[in-house]
Amino acid sequence: MAFGTYTPSSAATATSTITSTCSSGDTDAISLSAGSGSYSQRTMINGSNSLNYNLYTDSGYMNIWDSSTNVVTLTGTGGQQTTTVYGQVPAGQYVAAGSYSDTITASITY
Repeated sequence: MAFGTYTPSSAATATSTITSTCSSGDTDAISLSAGSGSYSQRTMINGSNSLNYNLYTDSGYMNIWDSSTNVVTLTGTGGQQTTTVYGQVPAGQYVAAGSYSDTITASITY
């Protein structure tokens, strides 16, 4: 997921997708790791600087995507299915300019 250029006066948003293929009729749960921060506040890093963000299951940025309570559940079709991940960097973070990154692992349980 790429947020682009961040301006502290407004939140930055972006989306990404997870594509999975699961057996027809199977119930599958997609969970995401916390990355460098925690589920309540994920963190992108640039050296000793950090920039808070989070990943959500919904476009209203209400449900933080985690590994237990807020996961996305799909019923397998036997074909590829695409799930959208919604990301947001909150406004008001005055950090040093640079490239910030984090690594998130998606897991599918069936």
